[in-house]
Amino acid sequence: MAKRGRGVIIDKNALLAATKSPKIILIGGSNVCYGINSKLLQDSLKMPVVDMAITAEVGMLFYYNQVKPYIHKGDIVVGIPEYAAYKDNKLYGEASMYELSVVQPSNLKYIAPIQWIRFPRFAGDIIKENYNTFVSEKNSIISNGRNLYNALGDYEGHKGKNSTFKVNPTGSLKNERLEMASAFKKMLDNFNIFCNQKGGTYLHSFPVYARSRYKMEWGNEMVKQLNGIAVINSPEEYLFGPDSLYDTENHIQYEYRDLRTKRLINNLKNFLEKQSNISLE
Repeated sequence: MAKRGRGVIIDKNALLAATKSPKIILIGGSNVCYGINSKLLQDSLKMPVVDMAITAEVGMLFYYNQVKPYIHKGDIVVGIPEYAAYKDNKLYGEASMYELSVVQPSNLKYIAPIQWIRFPRFAGDIIKENYNTFVSEKNSIISNGRNLYNALGDYEGHKGKNSTFKVNPTGSLKNERLEMASAFKKMLDNFNIFCNQKGGTYLHSFPVYARSRYKMEWGNEMVKQLNGIAVINSPEEYLFGPDSLYDTENHIQYEYRDLRTKRLINNLKNFLEKQSNISLE
């Protein structure tokens, strides 16, 4: 995903810096940029929206650090990490994260010390990808072009394309007990405190996922482990069948973006109305 459009980081950072508060900032992996209609969200809640998502391989720690300088009073940050980020290296990121800094060196400041410690294991991939980018005009367009994303940061490269999702449950959660990593929870807690100090609000949501690959019992346990964080929905609200998915369990088909976005809008309205006792209709 990042290889197909990592240059969009320049546009996303510029949009985030230029968007006035109060605003809504979306962070997460490709489940967000594939599956959110930010214009619909923006029009419904009457707040500007910035979709900062590219791919889960960038790592959630990078995403959460990246938006901190731009959080101001009244801002709402909606975090929608993929489930893999709750417990493994999707928290800290892979080669894609470092490649964003090749495109835009200012992103180096968002890379945490633990991520620099992990850097050597990805050095070979980074060299290979950038060699391919710079020697091939086609790869350069794919890697550094911005034509696959719209003005608010949503990915639209799957528009009009047929589904290639396979029902075979490779990577299924059904055979796992997904325990939340303490580092992930600590990151969320610290980010929540940071948002409050800036006069903003952090809200946690759940990603698109294939119903056939999900273990229903896990949802309640996960919500409990998120204690202290404002969770605005349940995992089950964002489970979809194979007819709605594009190529992976986290990517909804383009024509179903509005359905997923409307669910998120309802979740946000319900939460905000309870907080303010004011109808947002």
